[in-house]
Amino acid sequence: MKAVRAAMEDVYKTPKYYEAHDVILSPAQVSEEFPFITQHFLKRYGWCIPRERVEKWDDETCKSKFGYSRNLIIELINSGELRRIKPYIFTTNEEQL
Repeated sequence: MKAVRAAMEDVYKTPKYYEAHDVILSPAQVSEEFPFITQHFLKRYGWCIPRERVEKWDDETCKSKFGYSRNLIIELINSGELRRIKPYIFTTNEEQL
């Protein structure tokens, strides 16, 4: 029992691999890993999800200026915050009339 308890403590006291090694994802990678977050959503409401500016991507095909942290997205999903995000839609006075 002592050996099992020690092994369990080792496993649960150390951070998981993805928690220890955060990865910044491009919008295409976010859509692949989390299919319910589409690229269209990220274009329009990407500012609702924590992101950071990326100067140059390793992948030359990516043209986006922003990258998204995998760990922060997982944290938003697990805490339920992603469901509470309500993007503000800008309207002009003419549209309200």
